[in-house]
Amino acid sequence: MNDFKWFDFESYPFAERFPGNFSWIAGLPEWDAGLRRFPFNNPDDALIWLDAIRTARPTQSAMLCPRVFVSHRQSDKDVALRVAYLSWSKGFDFWIDVIDLDPARNAQVRRLEASLGRPLNYLEKSILIAAIIEMALLNCTHVIALMTVNTAGSQWVPYEYGRVKEARIRSSRVACWWDSTALRLGDLPEYLHLSQMNKNEAEILDWLQD
Repeated sequence: MNDFKWFDFESYPFAERFPGNFSWIAGLPEWDAGLRRFPFNNPDDALIWLDAIRTARPTQSAMLCPRVFVSHRQSDKDVALRVAYLSWSKGFDFWIDVIDLDPARNAQVRRLEASLGRPLNYLEKSILIAAIIEMALLNCTHVIALMTVNTAGSQWVPYEYGRVKEARIRSSRVACWWDSTALRLGDLPEYLHLSQMNKNEAEILDWLQD
C-alpha cells in the first residue's frame, strides 16, 4: 500500500519530509523547489509556491487509488492511527499528516529553526502548514478531520474543507470525526454540517463505504 505517516520521517530534514523514493507521491519537484527558496523574501513568492503544488500533475497512483487524508493535531496521533486503520480495512490507502507545527513536539521544525538561527515567524509557519496540506490534498481523494478538544487551537480545518476536490456545497469526500464524549454538537463550527459528521467508528466505516 502507498501510505504516508508524518512521524515516520521526523528524523529527516524538513525539505525531505516527503521522501523522494516514494515515487507515487505527486508534487515532489514543486515541494523541493519551494523549500530551496524558503524563507521567502516576498510573500507573493510563497503564494506562487502553493499554487505550484495545487496545480501539480497527480501521479497515476494518486488518480487511481482512493486515499484518505487524516488531518489531526499532533496530540491526537493515536486517534489518527485508528482512523487510518479503519480506512485500510475498507481498501483505502491513507495519508496521516498534522495541521500544527509546534517546535516543542516537532523535531523537524526545531532543526529548521536552528538552521535559520531563529524561530519561525507566524507567516512562515502558516506557509509551511498550507504547503503540507496542499501536498496531502494533491495526493488524496478523501479528507477526514479529527475534531477533539485539541483541535480548538487550529484554524486549518476550514481551509481543508474549502479545498476538497468536488465543486459542490456538500461533498461526500470530506467528513469529520468528533469526540462527542468531550465536545457538544454546539461546540463544533457550523461549516462541519456541510459534510458528514461521524461520532463513532461505525459511522466512519459507513462514510468510507459510500
